[in-house]
Amino acid sequence: YKPCDPQVIRDRVAHMEFCYQELCQLAAER
Repeated sequence: YKPCDPQVIRDRVAHMEFCYQELCQLAAER
């Protein structure tokens, strides 16, 4: 496991963006 691996970072960023979009949707539904 390499923390500098671009694939790992890309996965983490994509996951963060997904969670952020989910939060925005939940907030918008209120």
